[in-house]
Amino acid sequence: MSIDDEGQLFVAQTPTSLEQLEPRLIAAHSENERIQVQLRASETVNYGLVAKSLVSIERAGISKVAIVTAR
Repeated sequence: MSIDDEGQLFVAQTPTSLEQLEPRLIAAHSENERIQVQLRASETVNYGLVAKSLVSIERAGISKVAIVTAR
């Protein structure tokens, strides 16, 4: 998943709202319990949005997460 400079979330290159994120991740986790998430975010993205995204990932039951900073 990624967050662009304007704060738009994407899951598999599909625009996703913060409200849609957790249900999408839950569905993905139910299909593959070994799912891993790479969270890519620009350095200019508000940390609060990154933190909320991480909470959604955790609530979805996904424990393998890598955070990648894009410049």
